[in-house]
Amino acid sequence: MSDGFEGNAQTFRILTRLDQRKAKAEVGGSGLDLTSRTLCAILKYPWTRETEPKAPGKATKGKFNAYLDDADEFVRVRSNRTPTAEHMQTLEANVMDLADDIAYAIHDLEDFWRARVIDYRAVKQDVELFEDDVPKLISILGERDGSDGNPPDPERAEKLDILTNNPFIREAVMLLANDEFKLERWIGAVRGVGPFIDDLLRSAYDDAPSQLGALRSLMEREAVQMRENVVYRSVASPPDGAIPGFGYVAISLEHLKWHWMQVLKCISRNYVVRSAKVGLIGHSQAAAIRGLFGNLCAWFGERPGVRELPEPLRSYLLCAEIQGKVPVVNQVDVPHDVGSDEARALRAIADYICSLTDHECAARSRWLSGSEVPGLSRI
Repeated sequence: MSDGFEGNAQTFRILTRLDQRKAKAEVGGSGLDLTSRTLCAILKYPWTRETEPKAPGKATKGKFNAYLDDADEFVRVRSNRTPTAEHMQTLEANVMDLADDIAYAIHDLEDFWRARVIDYRAVKQDVELFEDDVPKLISILGERDGSDGNPPDPERAEKLDILTNNPFIREAVMLLANDEFKLERWIGAVRGVGPFIDDLLRSAYDDAPSQLGALRSLMEREAVQMRENVVYRSVASPPDGAIPGFGYVAISLEHLKWHWMQVLKCISRNYVVRSAKVGLIGHSQAAAIRGLFGNLCAWFGERPGVRELPEPLRSYLLCAEIQGKVPVVNQVDVPHDVGSDEARALRAIADYICSLTDHECAARSRWLSGSEVPGLSRI
């Protein structure tokens, strides 16, 4: 597929095309028929892969909210809202983005602890080691407390990233491109997280009602404080020198609380999402998806009729105006014309895989690889 796969773009495609509110006879219509205001709220990265904004000297994020195949609908939705500078989120998307960040920082951390997947000792050790790295951090990046207005040298930031494996240092380097980031406030937030994780993580979760009550009180207090520290900046476009889509927003948290939220996100991201256990699960899931995608492409190479294929793949192909025999597809030599039968067939395969649960995806991966043959009652 010419613009590959991206979860945010797939969400937009599901809401505007794949899921249907109307009768089956109208499949291929307007998806869930949501308003432009609602759809704009999910456009966290309001561009396609080809139009992603690029900050000088910075790598692109690789995230986007619309495939080329859905570009016309994306433009229609954006144009129906109050005029917004190109690549800027609408106010609705700003609110959603911040709410998503807060949920990630607080409720995901709570869920991970209850699932017993956070290593308290590792977090505590890295927080303590961070203190030893602070002089090095300041010497390489500079104070960046807003007094001189000069961002740190990217080459020095890269040097620091190589010198340390501390997640709280790495996260600081990653956040340098964000206009909100100030090194002094980051250092203060990391120093303050020690007592917080002592309260939250020191005792292993054991399902005791008293422990659950204390946990909920702690997290509710955090959520209330973040809600009370939301700030709004009235802007029609980014300020001079700002790169749209690279950290400048109208709705955010007060500076100190924003840095605190980023530290909590750092814990979830580095001690759970990037942990060895989750890495093994993720690699296994990716292998199953790649295998399923490749085997579906191989099946298409046998030129089955559209009606021989399972739902909803069959419906997705019919919506793409592919009838009779399916086209031969090649997942290596990707067609650049998104309107070609091959490109639309590849996209339909990806849409089909996205419609499956984890269990369904794993089962179909086994079936199409031949490692397991299902009975008729299981299909």
